[in-house]
Amino acid sequence: MLSLLLIPHAPVPVPIHATFHQLYDYLAATTPAASTPTPALAAFAAGCAALGLTAPEALAALNLAPSREVEAYLVVPDLDARPVPGGAAALLALVKEHLVITPANGNGNGATTAQQEQQQPEEEQQQQQPAAED
Repeated sequence: MLSLLLIPHAPVPVPIHATFHQLYDYLAATTPAASTPTPALAAFAAGCAALGLTAPEALAALNLAPSREVEAYLVVPDLDARPVPGGAAALLALVKEHLVITPANGNGNGATTAQQEQQQPEEEQQQQQPAAED
């Protein structure tokens, strides 16, 4: 017998295994945790613990990968009230140092890896140069 997940406004029940696989595929494509190596995730978790983040806050930081100070405060509203110096800047440094942010798994606000940030000015310069005459 197949287990079913009843969605309140869906006319037809959806099998749990199909929903689970869709959720897994979505998370594998969108969260930085999917593309970050395990040692880097462990270092990120240790850094979050050093900042005094709770497990849910660390998980939110991992999934959302804040790239700006305002986003860090959305993940941890009282970050500057923690006894650890650095606050939002320390969390942003942890994200930038340990998590692999790609265009496929970016947090929707243009977050990129440091290498991509270095490549962008080079690409812009190439685009601004006039095309060679034939």
